[in-house]
Amino acid sequence: MRFEWAKEIDPELLPEPYKTVAKKISLEAALLLAEEFGGIEWYFPKLDRALVAPRNQQIRKEFDGTVGGPAGYRALARKYNLTESQIRAIVEVKDDRQTSFLD
Repeated sequence: MRFEWAKEIDPELLPEPYKTVAKKISLEAALLLAEEFGGIEWYFPKLDRALVAPRNQQIRKEFDGTVGGPAGYRALARKYNLTESQIRAIVEVKDDRQTSFLD
């Protein structure tokens, strides 16, 4: 890191968003982010949106092929707070880029 001395500063002296990152994660993480991405506008999608594809992959991995089994449509719908129809659609689709309605 270019600014080794900065690891000793008070995070309260940093401008936003670095101050928030330093408080939530660590000062070192804030400095690394600043060094790597400083000057770039960067958009973070909402977490629920960012987790759709990994969630769907996990559902397909867990699905046991049953309706009412321990990892069937109903159980997975309850676990992931989705409808059985959504679970069926997720299980049938192999590429999440094709289906935005599964969010």
